[in-house]
Amino acid sequence: MDRYADLGLTISWKNMRFCARTVTNDNSSCVSLRSGAPLHQLRLLGGSERYFLRGFEILGLACTSGAPPVYNNMDEYLDWILYNMRYNIQDTNEVVRILKPNIAKQTLEMEWSMLQQQPGKEQLNLFNMDTCGLPSTRNQNLGQVTVLPWVGFFQAAENVTDEYSTTRSLVVLISEWYALTPKRTVQKNVTWRLLILGQYNPDDPTNCYTGTCEITHQLVEIKNVILPPPDHPRQVFALIELLEPANLKIPYIRPICLPFMDQLYQQKPMEVVISSNISFTIENKKLKMIDYLNCQQRLLLGNHFVTFDGDFPCAIEAEKLRQTPLSSNLGSPVQMPIRYGGRTRYFLYGMDGNQPHIFEDLVYGPYLFGTVQKKDLDWIVESMREKERQTTFISTGKNERVHLSPVQYASKGALFNFNTCGESSSRYPMPWMGNVLSNAPFFNVSRCSVTLISNQYVVGPGYCFSDASTENIIEFGIGSDTAQRECTKTNNSASCPLPKQRVATHKIFLHPHYNRTNHGNDIALAKLATPVDTSQPNVKPICLPIIDEIRSYDTSSLVMASSSLNSLTDFKITTVDDKYIDHRECQNRWQGLRVSFTIDNMKHCVITKRTQDDECVQVFTGASLHSLQRLESNERHFLRGFDVILPRGCSIYYPAVYTNTDGYLDWILETMEQPVGLPFDLQKELIFSDK
Repeated sequence: MDRYADLGLTISWKNMRFCARTVTNDNSSCVSLRSGAPLHQLRLLGGSERYFLRGFEILGLACTSGAPPVYNNMDEYLDWILYNMRYNIQDTNEVVRILKPNIAKQTLEMEWSMLQQQPGKEQLNLFNMDTCGLPSTRNQNLGQVTVLPWVGFFQAAENVTDEYSTTRSLVVLISEWYALTPKRTVQKNVTWRLLILGQYNPDDPTNCYTGTCEITHQLVEIKNVILPPPDHPRQVFALIELLEPANLKIPYIRPICLPFMDQLYQQKPMEVVISSNISFTIENKKLKMIDYLNCQQRLLLGNHFVTFDGDFPCAIEAEKLRQTPLSSNLGSPVQMPIRYGGRTRYFLYGMDGNQPHIFEDLVYGPYLFGTVQKKDLDWIVESMREKERQTTFISTGKNERVHLSPVQYASKGALFNFNTCGESSSRYPMPWMGNVLSNAPFFNVSRCSVTLISNQYVVGPGYCFSDASTENIIEFGIGSDTAQRECTKTNNSASCPLPKQRVATHKIFLHPHYNRTNHGNDIALAKLATPVDTSQPNVKPICLPIIDEIRSYDTSSLVMASSSLNSLTDFKITTVDDKYIDHRECQNRWQGLRVSFTIDNMKHCVITKRTQDDECVQVFTGASLHSLQRLESNERHFLRGFDVILPRGCSIYYPAVYTNTDGYLDWILETMEQPVGLPFDLQKELIFSDK
């Protein structure tokens, strides 16, 4: 097109014309063909090679022209040719009927081979047509059950404290590194997503179906949720890039085949198979396709008064005598069995992309779904990349100096005791930590943790106090298991843990611009009904970095609150070291997951497991992040943030996200109320008591 445009010629292409040039190294020996010269393709038919007409020359000369010759695309005119030749058809139906099965089998495999060899089709090597689409079997009850091993569960969690994710839709594994799901699935606000592949039973984590335990499923983190660009003509599917490859050694995990070959589109399948989810059990059902009017009538009989444009794909149960009730889920794949490579394989034909639960009462059909089209496949192939497994995603972090300006309300420093704040011990590594207990009247379940900053104030995530009118109890004096072990070992009451303190909240201050959906300005300040007793080492406030010489810090001084993997009550302080991640890199990672929040310089990010071989650092909602700095010759802990976003499990890719409290110090100081009865004005006088 560019070459003819340079010659000043405008040609209408519209897929009905294409160019081809004569390959020669010597123009003097080139022989120009005349207009109408045919273009052939050599293919196998009936065991012998035949020439097939693909077009004929209509413009240009192969040797003298500055642009290659233009040919008509014969494929676009075949229907017109055959229609006008219909009166000359001879009675050869029997011959066609004999040859057709053999031709279809040969040309389907040959077409795939030829597709891979075409220039620009190198990405097709990411798909293995030799192993895809093969079902497996599983022993269950009195016999074997057929398993379609490419169907998985697309899980998501909405709240930061949700321990378990819920199934949002089904997914279909299309290669070792990629899966497909409806685009509708990823358009809701979530804080975490992952995939479950294979046969998963949440009530039996060992999956001991046959008496001998075997690995039957895989939990896979997602690296990217890829959506079609806004100008793409098909906005149906979302492509999921996995963080690690699907474990194809598990017999219940295998990709489905995708319909790349043209002849799979030449006629609609008469029968298909749908898969759906019933309490983490994938059930399959054979369907037969029906037309638009038949489908519309059945929907009306089922009290579904819906209209749709065009011939929307629709199917009903194929077996009339042995009907099986099965609802279609969002993401339920519709598969067509095709004979390929000497075996029956399943090719993806379509997927349920309807609004969730809209047709869940139609347990016998009709089933409506969207088909996979060539434009979908083109976008999928263009979006995929060659990948290999990684054991780490970051290089060793470097120490950086964080420079901060002085706070405006430093005069309120008299509210804090800098002689004792921020002191830690092995028995009580985090004496400033409090657990928010909010299930009245018993107050024994913790929602999250907060940080004590004075004898009467705590700060923490807005999620802890999302309802400012609800009464909350905060428990302080939480030690480590070290104190309890010493007590048990010595049987000495002097070494036993000190009593805990429980205090009710008096007033909750949510940041005025707090947004629970996207975790913007995710910080709350709570005033306690009564001051806590800070005379004992198990309850001490952390220091706030108000003093000018403490304001700035090195990232190498950062430490984080954590707990043991084996005991959630065994708290400890862990050095951040090279686990600190720049907020821009942090945002790049999280935004690939299509989550509801964004990460800017008002957030800190720390990876909890840098490599596969590292021990995981177990963090929790509200866990504090501090800098360890010297004040008056003693090392003290200064609050720098608290955790608001947690990846599920131990991820080597997704960091924990902390609210950066340095950006909110002025708001904290301004909001804190001056105690009644002070002989001075905190706004005017700053007093530090002698140690």
